[in-house]
Amino acid sequence: VFQIEVESRPTGGVKAIQALLREKKQPTAMLCGNDLIAIGAIGEAMKAGWSVPGDLSIIGSDDIAVAVYCHPALSTIRVQKDEVGLNAFHLLEEMVANKNQDGYRTEVKTDFIIRESSGPPQTAKR
Repeated sequence: VFQIEVESRPTGGVKAIQALLREKKQPTAMLCGNDLIAIGAIGEAMKAGWSVPGDLSIIGSDDIAVAVYCHPALSTIRVQKDEVGLNAFHLLEEMVANKNQDGYRTEVKTDFIIRESSGPPQTAKR
């Protein structure tokens, strides 16, 4: 398992793929912090000769409008933004009311939107 911290834009995805290229053992899937990172990662992975999703499944998060127009179309995790905002408001209320409480938790419903950028890995090695 790799964790690579990058900026939240397509160049972050480019840098993440470049970092993975330097690793001896490369993963078969990549979960990105947002769709913009994933879009950059798809382009850089394909530029490096990797098949998406054959060699590397790439999944974003946000389900931005352009995700469906990428090639391959981006699989993503859809988060209900209005629910996130409402939960944040309720957590803030709870924090103000319970100043001495340690730790707060909330849950938000997500949907995995399966498109063309994810699938089972190919058996051939890179």
